[in-house]
Amino acid sequence: MRMMKYIGLTLIALLFSVVSVADENEVMELTKKLARIIESEGAINDVEVVILNGVRIESMLVNQLDGHFKKTDKTTMMVQTSHPDMPSVGVSLDAAGSKESGVGIFQKGTGQPYASFVDKDGDGVFDLLMYSALDRNGKHLLEVEDYGMDGQADFKLNLETGVASIYFEGQWYHSIGKVAKDKYFLINNEKVSIQVAVKTMRALYGF
Repeated sequence: MRMMKYIGLTLIALLFSVVSVADENEVMELTKKLARIIESEGAINDVEVVILNGVRIESMLVNQLDGHFKKTDKTTMMVQTSHPDMPSVGVSLDAAGSKESGVGIFQKGTGQPYASFVDKDGDGVFDLLMYSALDRNGKHLLEVEDYGMDGQADFKLNLETGVASIYFEGQWYHSIGKVAKDKYFLINNEKVSIQVAVKTMRALYGF
């Protein structure tokens, strides 16, 4: 459970790949796979734990993974709070010098991510908001991303219907197709894959 929480902060860029998956089981399998990789790579180090008024607070350094899921020398500093009767909160800071930081909120009991905020350049202003609609058992129902955190959602993925939606040039476009890897948006009469569309949108905001 603890490992699942760490993923939301240490591998936030990798979890962006969830947007191309339209099946809840695939999302959970991806999360579990990343947890196993982190553990097998020995990526979590220098863990310190303290209990304050019943709240567990853990501080640690986590090695970032490269594109091949191998441990690198770049590290992320993390602090995680947990208590059985409240949501957990995690805060991270890129210890490699980029000043990128993030905050994650996790569901009570399941440890599933509810919301993540990212300050890309360390200026104190959040540049990205990702949040999920969950049921009481931690099942992901909806994923939403707001690039630039300007109040306008830019991407949505309904994990129950499998429909992805992207907000582009003042209007919403909805995915076409049934197989996740083959789905696309029809924008200005051109077929654009979900991955390409989202990658283009993120690039506009420096992600």
